[in-house]
Amino acid sequence: MATINSNGTAGGLWSATTSWNGGVVPVLGDKVYVLTGDTITVDGTYVAGDDTSTAINISGVLKASRLVNSELSVRGGLIINAGGEFDYGKSADIIPSTITAKIRLNDSASLLDGKWGLTCEVTGNYYVYGASKTTNTNLTTQLAIAGTTFTVTDATNWSVGDTLVIATTSPGHTGVETELLTISVIAGNNITTSTGAVNLHEIDGRVGNLTKNVKIEAFNNSYASYQNLKSNATTIANTREIQHIELNAMGDNSNQAKYGGFRFDAGGRAESAAAYISIGNITCNGTEQYALDFYNFYPVRITATDCAIYTTVASAVYARQGTVVTLDKCVVYKAGTGLTTSWSQGGVNVICNDCWFVGCTTGFNNSSGQGFTFNNTVFASCNTANRFGWGAAPTFNNCDIGYLNGSYNGSCVYGFEAVNNANIVPLFNDCNYNVTNEYSTLTIASGGFKLNISNKNVDPSQQEIYTPYGILVRDNVTFKTGVASLRYNPLSTTSPLTNEWQIFAPNNQPVVVSGYIKPDTTGGLVTNIKVTLSGLGITPATYTTFTPSDTNWQQFVVSATQTTGTDGILTLTIECTDSTGGELCVDGIVAPVAIAVNSGDFGYWAGAAPAKLLASNFTSADDIWNKLSADVTLTGSMGELVKTTEEKVDDNQALIISM
Repeated sequence: MATINSNGTAGGLWSATTSWNGGVVPVLGDKVYVLTGDTITVDGTYVAGDDTSTAINISGVLKASRLVNSELSVRGGLIINAGGEFDYGKSADIIPSTITAKIRLNDSASLLDGKWGLTCEVTGNYYVYGASKTTNTNLTTQLAIAGTTFTVTDATNWSVGDTLVIATTSPGHTGVETELLTISVIAGNNITTSTGAVNLHEIDGRVGNLTKNVKIEAFNNSYASYQNLKSNATTIANTREIQHIELNAMGDNSNQAKYGGFRFDAGGRAESAAAYISIGNITCNGTEQYALDFYNFYPVRITATDCAIYTTVASAVYARQGTVVTLDKCVVYKAGTGLTTSWSQGGVNVICNDCWFVGCTTGFNNSSGQGFTFNNTVFASCNTANRFGWGAAPTFNNCDIGYLNGSYNGSCVYGFEAVNNANIVPLFNDCNYNVTNEYSTLTIASGGFKLNISNKNVDPSQQEIYTPYGILVRDNVTFKTGVASLRYNPLSTTSPLTNEWQIFAPNNQPVVVSGYIKPDTTGGLVTNIKVTLSGLGITPATYTTFTPSDTNWQQFVVSATQTTGTDGILTLTIECTDSTGGELCVDGIVAPVAIAVNSGDFGYWAGAAPAKLLASNFTSADDIWNKLSADVTLTGSMGELVKTTEEKVDDNQALIISM
């Protein structure tokens, strides 16, 4: 077949012979060049390309009609060259809601996964902007088995024929219950579908509209295609704008350059993120690999908003090679993994705000991430909510690890999994838990792994720490003094479960520390109970005279004098190992030299751990008062306790006066 160039005199409609050099409209088998300075507007249904990697080359502008529906099937690769422009809608010139614009990729005489796709070169420009419609919402009525009618919170601009994804609301790993339905009737937010639901979906379940009027999809759904958008130039500006686009069967696993329905390849340049005006309202129905693949974006952050992803086996979002990315209000309705980070340092300072990961085998897979933060994010109906490897510690704030709201029970089978040699310290703050098991594996992690759950279920009296050698829990039932003790649940017969406290040690003065332990023999016996006071060059002082079978409170005392010439901090360590499933409670730790700020009754906890006994000089009463004043709004602190007590006293005095 032929090589056909645009006319070189501004182009025109694809359908017009005058738009092409030689007066011939390209067809299947032709290689196509849109030349610099020309704009070719796709105004109908066409097939072109010569089944090579450069089947359609854009150095000018390839544009979708805003007046008629269009569909372009590409046999071979579609390349947006330096300075070229792919215009399938812009914020100032969207594809109208009455028009559909479609690109079909990876057509070939011999179909293969990921054989051909779309590549936007470093200084190419890529615009896709469909008509606005609500992407993600939630059920406000129950959708019954075999039911066809339900109501959602917001169905703005939804239409008959739209494809909806209805997330599972069942407990356990039930992504199989996420299903696709088609709108047959719509009246406001009231929806009727053409077929009945196979599964029950409860109120508050997530609903996504996968249909957009701009579509990029594989020519054959059995053979995935891809898009690779490169952006790392420093000399020529390029622009990317992506809103309200539908992807179908995009993202191939044969080559990393083809991984994404969208692969955002930044090349590690700061200006790369600036090239993107916006990314949002992307829907993805089916992928072999990643719907969204963020690669090498640093140090400037890139943000994706309100995306909806449904896939049967693959991962939904990939953050790798130093990428700094934010996901806002994105929903993964089903996937092998919701969010994966790996590849060298993985994602860096990645933030997820108000996102949902539903029906995934693993919600978040942290293979090598460097500081992820999840805010108000939900992991529901997953097998494992979070899987932790190595890297910097992720933080979860006000998240739901397993979801529970009324009849909606989206519990997860496991709260977390620590993979072989995991070494990070995840922190969960004020998170709700609805899991069958707290963890699937723990003991294979490295000694550096420590998962802290602070204020579990938004309750300042619930604190838990998970390590490879056992679990530490705030026990609000068994205590010697105050309101709580620290319960040890060791899991190893050889590696001790430990916890440490800091003890203020004045120079050349004796430091005497005492406390109590109480074995719990309900499940068996603990062994190798040991208390050690160490640091600052002293000979460690130890106490081991305990009786593991005695369930009464047993006192210990250790003492030492440090002579470094300056005041300092000693470390108190209490440890034990497991014999046959026993546990141990620790309470009443006091250090007389630090009595002014003694918190040995564990009345104040921070980051899931008891507050350290002392971290500064104890001589100033003003310091103590300032600390209490600063903490009056800190949930669970001694400052808050003093303030609450004072308010109760004032209320009682007012009551007495009024009588």
